[in-house]
Amino acid sequence: MGVMPCQRENCHEIMCDRLLNGRYICNECLAELEAWRTTWPDTTRVSDVANLIERFLASPKGRFVLSNDSCDAEDVEKEFRRRIGE
Repeated sequence: MGVMPCQRENCHEIMCDRLLNGRYICNECLAELEAWRTTWPDTTRVSDVANLIERFLASPKGRFVLSNDSCDAEDVEKEFRRRIGE
């Protein structure tokens, strides 16, 4: 693996050697991701992790809110119904 630029939006770091979800990420962005991870609820499912990481990588560096949308079973059901068009 070579040294590549960080592929997170608005990050200009060019010395990245860590690949995350198919994209290079710098140490600063990785630290921000790890800080955000500590806010995830205990109910976060393994199947959610990739999507949460993608959400983070799509956010501008330095502007990501270190919080998580907490939800319960009813919220999950509503979101599912919304996504399937009901």
